[in-house]
Amino acid sequence: MFLVQYLQDNSNITVISNPFYSWIPLHVFHLNNEYYVDYYNDMIPIYSGKALLTVDPLMSERITHHKAAKPIQEIHASNSTKRVAVFGGDGTNKYDKNDRVSIYLYER
Repeated sequence: MFLVQYLQDNSNITVISNPFYSWIPLHVFHLNNEYYVDYYNDMIPIYSGKALLTVDPLMSERITHHKAAKPIQEIHASNSTKRVAVFGGDGTNKYDKNDRVSIYLYER
């Protein structure tokens, strides 16, 4: 519900995530005024000045081993990226690969 509430309170955001996380705001709450990008794609277009990056264990592994698309790696490593939510795990390590899911906000 965090993602849904965040998108209801903010606009013009590109959401980069596994479809497991994006289908609810898109298809249940019909928040289709945002841009949704599946991170399995090689090309990650950022259509807006802000992006929300949902980092789950699979995404963390891809970033760590440079298997994610270069734009995702750049967003994740950017000084302009800040964590806005953490679910599961203890949340102390940005690169921890346990069952934690983090949501980061990137602003150009």
